[in-house]
Amino acid sequence: VRDSSEKEPYLATLVPTKIPPVVESTAVEPLPEYLGFLKPGPGETYTLTEYENLAPTMWIGATEPGICFSIFVSIFMEPGDFPTAEEWLKNVYLVVNTTLIPDYHSLLKLDSEGLIATDPKTGEIIWKEPSGSPLRVCYAVPLEIGQHTASIVVEKTSGEQITYTWPFTITK
Repeated sequence: VRDSSEKEPYLATLVPTKIPPVVESTAVEPLPEYLGFLKPGPGETYTLTEYENLAPTMWIGATEPGICFSIFVSIFMEPGDFPTAEEWLKNVYLVVNTTLIPDYHSLLKLDSEGLIATDPKTGEIIWKEPSGSPLRVCYAVPLEIGQHTASIVVEKTSGEQITYTWPFTITK
């Protein structure tokens, strides 16, 4: 376990190892505990104009149509993790209709310190989430009219992947 004072860079996975399969189902699962909000929402329908204006109206700095969410980072922290928000987000990507969107378009961080986990016996810092969590993130995703399936994929430093998949529809 690295000491929090060490200057070793956070090692993020830059290329996803598994892309979730396209799901043809319209079933809507509830948001997992690590997502605070998600737009477009699971099972929701938007007109093309509403979709194109959705991300820019989220107050996150997005200027392109896309998918936005709030994510609680502490759930994904493992021993030795001391990333910045930007470093940690290299482990998060979006897949929309089989298209990989690896990089976020805009990021808003709260004015908060990241949570810290310490060893109760030694007091040693085990991990520290990035300051600014929960992070508010938008990915630029231009889409046409139709039903779409999106997946948020988070890869922990151990390689374990956590995926949330949901459908939404864009109409005329």
